[in-house]
Amino acid sequence: MHPKTITIHLPNGEPAGIKVAELSNRIIRAYVVPRELLHEIRETEELSKPALYLLLSKDGEHAYIGESENFLARMRTHDADSSKDYWDLVIAFIAKDSSLEKGDVGYLESIAVVQAQEAGKTELHNRTVPSKNNLHQFKISTVEEFFEDVCLLSSALGFPIFDVLKDEEIRESEIWYCKTNKTDARGVFDGGGFAVLAGSVIDSHHSESLERDFPGVVQDRNAILGSHGNLSDDVIHLTTNVNFKSPNQAGVFAAGRSVNAWTTWKNKEGRTMNELLR
Repeated sequence: MHPKTITIHLPNGEPAGIKVAELSNRIIRAYVVPRELLHEIRETEELSKPALYLLLSKDGEHAYIGESENFLARMRTHDADSSKDYWDLVIAFIAKDSSLEKGDVGYLESIAVVQAQEAGKTELHNRTVPSKNNLHQFKISTVEEFFEDVCLLSSALGFPIFDVLKDEEIRESEIWYCKTNKTDARGVFDGGGFAVLAGSVIDSHHSESLERDFPGVVQDRNAILGSHGNLSDDVIHLTTNVNFKSPNQAGVFAAGRSVNAWTTWKNKEGRTMNELLR
């Protein structure tokens, strides 16, 4: 991975307002626009061109991926659609040199939806995976390079919805363990989120106090166990990685009770996150 330089411009000088981000020596440009400020970009000419865009909730837990030949026109439709009330802001990715065409953004939408599904870091509101447009081979490589920049900028702007945790890239020294009588969970912490890894064994039971004090947490835990694992002898064997916002959420999920994540998760030598990271 080589060093990157990202430039962020605040047109109104407000950190919570519109942002325009660029990656040095690349053609990509990203507009981050809060929903309530959409009216401020309606005269921005370059946004009337083809774009890949993300509709996002502020916490990044909900997302919709789309493409349009005319981004501004599409956003008028989205903003008027009362059924899409989960999003608070939009990020539009365009080419500074206007090189993106309708077929290109259609291809981008398809690979973006697939990668967001694989990453599993957001609830994706796309109902289907769009089919890839037919592009010339030389154009495919250019468009896929553009998507790599989309992934980088998305993460840098605080929405890592395309960041896929690859098993072959995980080092033993990066793995944290949570072990109880029946639970033997493994996880990875990247500073922004915590993934409980496939292959982890999770006790299917939970404490009475968790049920009493946090019934919603228990409901979510049961739903995840049912959709991401196989039941065997009162334990669930996870078949896919499960992403959480924090080590504490992951610890509650793994242990089935309220925990202090900083002492619950330990490395292979038995040293806690509290000892090593604090």
